[in-house]
Amino acid sequence: MLITAGFFAGHAVASSAVSRTATHGRAQASALYQSAYYIGSSAGSTVGAVAFHSGGWAGTVGVGLLAVVGVVAITVAELAGGAAHGRGRRRRGPRAPGTPTGTPLRPARFPTPQAIVSPLR
Repeated sequence: MLITAGFFAGHAVASSAVSRTATHGRAQASALYQSAYYIGSSAGSTVGAVAFHSGGWAGTVGVGLLAVVGVVAITVAELAGGAAHGRGRRRRGPRAPGTPTGTPLRPARFPTPQAIVSPLR
């Protein structure tokens, strides 16, 4: 019961963070998150069921530990890769010329569909 409550609380927080973080295409970002969430949940429950039927609780625990090790490995690789390439936190957009480092960033500028299509006419 406690794990299920934590799972759904984490989903609610992550879902709202996706909508809050996306600067463009919020509906698409939310839909992508929801799709990945439900596809991942389906795949995870299928793998868990197969592990349980094949190896009992030992197989289920093994699959769970393998998943945790995979997540930790991906996280460590991303953090190490970001530090090695001088990347810290991702910025939203470039700084204005001559802006001091402590000044907030400008929003990123993306071309509008009209700006993309008009040179083709």
